[in-house]
Amino acid sequence: MIKKIVFFVAVIFISGSMVLASAKMSDGAKQEEIKRNIEILKNPEVLSKDKDEAIKKLGVMGESAAPLLIKAMDTEDIRFMSNICRALFGVGDSAVPRIFKELEKPVSSDKKTILIGILGEFLGETHNKKIISGLTKYLYGENEEIRREAARALANAGEVGVKILGEQLLKEKDTEVKQQIINSLKNINSKSALIYLNKTLNDKTVSVDIIRAVAYISDEKIGKIADKLYNEGKITKEEVRKNKEESIKGNLGALRTALTIYYSDNDGVYPETLDALVPRYIEAIPDADTGIEGFPVTNKVRYGKEPDSRGGWLYNNDKKDTDWINLIYINCNEKDTKGAPMSGY
Repeated sequence: MIKKIVFFVAVIFISGSMVLASAKMSDGAKQEEIKRNIEILKNPEVLSKDKDEAIKKLGVMGESAAPLLIKAMDTEDIRFMSNICRALFGVGDSAVPRIFKELEKPVSSDKKTILIGILGEFLGETHNKKIISGLTKYLYGENEEIRREAARALANAGEVGVKILGEQLLKEKDTEVKQQIINSLKNINSKSALIYLNKTLNDKTVSVDIIRAVAYISDEKIGKIADKLYNEGKITKEEVRKNKEESIKGNLGALRTALTIYYSDNDGVYPETLDALVPRYIEAIPDADTGIEGFPVTNKVRYGKEPDSRGGWLYNNDKKDTDWINLIYINCNEKDTKGAPMSGY
């Protein structure tokens, strides 16, 4: 306990010393220090710990570091850009006015997109009303790429974001922007979002995305919701199939992820049966619902390499087979709505 207290006090003392040192600098000296630390972030030969220290120092510099950090973003070096973003985030809310000022300039849409993403990160920490207002302005803009990023960022606005995004969803024309708005509403995960999502169920361009979001927020299975909507006459049989195909892909992905983690935890050895994954790596083996009328819906597992198209899953547990890529498949040779065999997923 004493060691923890000493460490905590030491951290406060070091941080405080940095702040005091920064405060005592002249404006010219401060600008040179900011440039020096930005060069450290840019240099690929500098160790990560030294870059982390530079990021801390830039954060202590506060708002005065923001203009040079934003200027440094005109780079194609992804790692350097990542470190600049971390440094800006370290500057905190004081960087927000500078970011908005930069967004008003005729800069590239790529840079605007990154800056809006940073504002989204700030929003997740502070729920700053000015950020929400600014992001809403870009959501209503003309550039689809920037509008998508604004919709993504507003996912951090909570209930306030639901109203802004939901109202825009009802009048949005661009499909990709609609998809991002729906995904953001899903991520906010508020029952109040269901009002807007249910009103747009007849939009064929994004019905799969909407049903997925409704299922997530309602904590129900996609197939169950799709069947319910079909029975209510809100979606077609083909849309039911498309939704169930998305759902089965998600279940297949969950099984493969669980298998990969099992493999990693067990020194590169795969389980004899998928039962070994339950419950540590996956809560239960999910049903494989293909959405094909009359096709069996089951979570049974066939062991071997060739599907017999009787439903459920196919797991190749043959140790003599050296092809260990995607060991789990859907045990169905029928074609999906795009004409591809489902066993090939």
